[in-house]
Amino acid sequence: MSARYDRWSVFADAVGGYAEEGVNERIPTQLCTLSVAATGKLRFAMSDFALRYQLGRWSLAGRRRPFSLGVYAGTRYMYFNVKLSARAGVVGAVQQSASASNS
Repeated sequence: MSARYDRWSVFADAVGGYAEEGVNERIPTQLCTLSVAATGKLRFAMSDFALRYQLGRWSLAGRRRPFSLGVYAGTRYMYFNVKLSARAGVVGAVQQSASASNS
């Protein structure tokens, strides 16, 4: 989204998303069957905001559009959240699990 008035302009933009992936495996061995499972989740959001001032505009020979020079001042916000979890053990016996998250 953007807006413009005379030499001033402003714009804002945002994007976000979610992803999840998991795996569950059984591994047969000579003594027993092992079970391993893991899941990963990612959430993210990013947004930009800026203010622009046009310093000048000059027409150049052989070009349809003029050359312009401006300055920007703005900010960017980024958010990431990651969650990981894993579980392992012998099928039919005690399962051990662990998880971690970071924002």
